[in-house]
Amino acid sequence: AYYHFDRALASTDASEEAIAHYRRALELRPNFPEARINLALSLLLARDYEGAIEQYDAFLAARSLPPQLEKFVGIALVNKARAQMALGRMDEAMDTIRRLEQADPDMAREAQSYFRSIGGMSKRLEDAISSVFGQPAADEKSE
Repeated sequence: AYYHFDRALASTDASEEAIAHYRRALELRPNFPEARINLALSLLLARDYEGAIEQYDAFLAARSLPPQLEKFVGIALVNKARAQMALGRMDEAMDTIRRLEQADPDMAREAQSYFRSIGGMSKRLEDAISSVFGQPAADEKSE
């Protein structure tokens, strides 16, 4: 019940209330990956980057995920890297992006343009992204 209620709250401006309900759902059922991934996203959107990273790590550490949630591994890695970048932890973010490339190459290709589009990206970060994804195509550079 907490899980379904918090999904409805998360789609509104009541994110703090949704976070509280996701936490309650996880207290009642700690191995509830759907609640964990939604809590992580809610924390990311609330700019609680440390909390989001902690929840993404817990989601990614699950020994086995239901088949319908395996597709969220790549999304979890992308969002974990976003949180790490927001905290200025570029080396950790690059490690996460490399893990994404290994875990979900299709998602990595989709995420590539997002990571390249981050405004004010340092030369160091651009070089690191290029080491994972290769050089951007000519049309990407002009955007």
